[in-house]
Amino acid sequence: MPRKIDYADRGDLIVDSVCRIVLRGGLPALSLRAVAGEIGMSPSSLLHQFDNRARLLSVSAAKVGAARTRYATWACHQRGPVGLLPRRPDDLDRARVWLAFVELARSEQDVAEVVAHIRDEERQILMRTTLLDAGAPELVALAALIDGLLSGMTAGRDPLPLECAERALALHLHHTGLALERQARVVDERSTTTDPPPGDGPGDGAPPPVGPARVR
Repeated sequence: MPRKIDYADRGDLIVDSVCRIVLRGGLPALSLRAVAGEIGMSPSSLLHQFDNRARLLSVSAAKVGAARTRYATWACHQRGPVGLLPRRPDDLDRARVWLAFVELARSEQDVAEVVAHIRDEERQILMRTTLLDAGAPELVALAALIDGLLSGMTAGRDPLPLECAERALALHLHHTGLALERQARVVDERSTTTDPPPGDGPGDGAPPPVGPARVR
């Protein structure tokens, strides 16, 4: 029998189910029926709560993206730009889900607006980390390199190993001396604490973003 989900729990349950479906079958597998079945709801109940598939996807993209920026803020604070590279299997899965939403933004206007907002926030994080101006060529190059490394690391076949990605990024930072010098100044001015933001989770200190690793 389809179950009724409390409003407070619904968001994470929906996002978790969307993430699992994307990881199993990619974007073609996403449908209201598939998401409803994943969490034990009827498609009509899900449609009543989210109006349509576009709304469901934009809400999911917003939740995944918001968690991504929270994690990026923490990771850059601890390790600089290299912190944006996924280090654990769960991080890679979350990156794959996010890149699926980035691809979906090509055809879904609501998702495109969410993705554009999150990408702007990511650039702001890099600006704060490196002290580079918004239009600085070094910042544009850094963001593009991280995007490319992320795509390589999440490839379905022959993915780029983390060690290679980190070396490539470190080499880029070495050759952009201004960015590296500014980043060092930022690190010197920061607190030495390694604790994650309050309430973001235990473990290795990294706040867990919304996604498949938080399935209950």
